[in-house]
Amino acid sequence: MTDPIISVAFQGTQRLQSLHRLQGVFASWCLWIPYVADDPTYRRLELTAQTHLAQWGTICPKEAVALWFGPHIDSLDTLISVILDRHPLPVLWRPDFMRKYFSDVRFSTPSAEFDEYDALLMSYQQGFMHQVDSVNTHRRTITRTESQHALQSALRVLANPLRPSLHVNANPVISIVIPAYNEQDRIGFAIRSVLAQLFTNFELICINDGSTDNTKKSIAAFSDPRIKLVDLVENRGKAAALNEALKHANGHFLLELDADDWLDVDALSHVAQHMQWLDKRIGIISGNYWLWRTARSGQLLCQRLVHNASITLTERQAHPPIPRIYRKEALTAVGGWPLDDMSSGRLYEDVAVCSMILKDFALSFVAKPIYNRVIRQDSISQRNNDQYPAWAADWFSRHKEIHYGRIRT
Repeated sequence: MTDPIISVAFQGTQRLQSLHRLQGVFASWCLWIPYVADDPTYRRLELTAQTHLAQWGTICPKEAVALWFGPHIDSLDTLISVILDRHPLPVLWRPDFMRKYFSDVRFSTPSAEFDEYDALLMSYQQGFMHQVDSVNTHRRTITRTESQHALQSALRVLANPLRPSLHVNANPVISIVIPAYNEQDRIGFAIRSVLAQLFTNFELICINDGSTDNTKKSIAAFSDPRIKLVDLVENRGKAAALNEALKHANGHFLLELDADDWLDVDALSHVAQHMQWLDKRIGIISGNYWLWRTARSGQLLCQRLVHNASITLTERQAHPPIPRIYRKEALTAVGGWPLDDMSSGRLYEDVAVCSMILKDFALSFVAKPIYNRVIRQDSISQRNNDQYPAWAADWFSRHKEIHYGRIRT
């Protein structure tokens, strides 16, 4: 009995699960789709794929890892546009390539539905995507939704080739800091978003805060000389990890990036341009951000673009600036992130440090989307929302001199 020519592979919710499912695929080609029972869209796609494979499969180059039977792609921008407008994607994959893709921890994405986008952009740029002889052209959507704009932001990160920098600046303008505890599956994409920046005068400091998983291995997989890995033996909490990063930071400003969030590719360009006229009294820079939430299915959904023009720091509620780009001088002036609160710096460290800095410094705002924030129900902040009133009552009662309330930029 010969192996089938085409098979259907169902994506997993995590890369390891996807890799495991691919181990049982022995066909020459496979469709990579989410598991949706009895969905006629995917059945039609499978039938169309079989037709194209029968017609063009025999002349497909051996080095091709993807067989594209959609509209003609003449540029990377066109491919990104097709991804935004079409679902599911009309492409067949070599199973061996997909197995190699999922085995490389550098190719981390925000969630499973981004994996095929990543693999497709990579295969196109490397010249391994074979297009069938199609005369169809893609008609781009003129008006896009907010969700499409947010997805486009992520695709621009995925489209960046993973090439290490040949130059390291000893005096970077910005130090980007990623504190991480057990983030082996997510930190890779945060790192990729930094390395994809159009503005390149930065350093990246990754703090492995005593992780018990393979977070350190995920960071070490990137060989870019601009990356500093600081490995803490024991978990000390976010504030302590950030203070450790402050010791290693050479930039004039420090951008805090959570391990499960990411930057737009032109984020640092917008920030650097904003810095040109910045008053020395500005201690914190913030900006707009895309807000994402994880559905029960595990799919990542964009909620909206948040215009972060004001912040609130009170005993009842807290809306600290997101993102947070600190002037290093301001951080040093307040002694870094406080550890004297009731959680020893493990909770609400953003509220604590911002309230202290804004006592003597001001806040400035970049009116551009520069950050992507992901709300996950299992995150530390979400699990401990109910502890804020007690924490804030203790913090503000012991620090009556600090500035709190509603603050506008």
